[in-house]
Amino acid sequence: MPYEDFTIETDRTWVDWIHEADDPKKNHLKPEALDDLLVLDASEGNVGGLFASSILAEFGADVIRIEPPEGDPARKFTPFGYLTKARASAYLMEGRNKYHITLNLKKPEAQEAFRRLAGPGRRDHRILQAWYIMDGWGLSYRHLKEINPRLIYATIYTYGHFGVLSQAAGSLDYDICDQARSGVMAVTGEAEGPDGPKPWTVPTKEGN
Repeated sequence: MPYEDFTIETDRTWVDWIHEADDPKKNHLKPEALDDLLVLDASEGNVGGLFASSILAEFGADVIRIEPPEGDPARKFTPFGYLTKARASAYLMEGRNKYHITLNLKKPEAQEAFRRLAGPGRRDHRILQAWYIMDGWGLSYRHLKEINPRLIYATIYTYGHFGVLSQAAGSLDYDICDQARSGVMAVTGEAEGPDGPKPWTVPTKEGN
């Protein structure tokens, strides 16, 4: 029903309130839910990290994408090699609303720059990353929490930063491996018969 058609006083009380609270002409003047948040997205070759930081950016956070000097491999994640302006369409979509910088985190000076970005400031910080090697560079949570106790650190990696699995794996993780390790494959799909799995149930290789 159009706004002007509400004539009952009790209805107009609510309508006036919601019209004022959610007027599209004024929404851009309101503070965003996460406008006090700085997000450092250091995920690499990981669409999950891209998507997660996109959602945080949509809610008003300032997101800085940190890529290696040659660029994130996800820039070329595309079916059949289709690119738009030398970039994958998915990356163009999930790279929106973000600042993009490059840091060669293998070098000490770049690691120090990362620490300064993650250090204490006027806003809360979040870090998204997908590399087990961050601990070896002194950039994992157990290191950075010493300089910024308010830091919230999200790791998008199957095997963790430290411990036996992180050292033994040392490789990229894939969605299909994550499903197998979590046990989700054992509780989905149809039970196999005596002849083994059907052709359409054989898993195919998937990436992040």
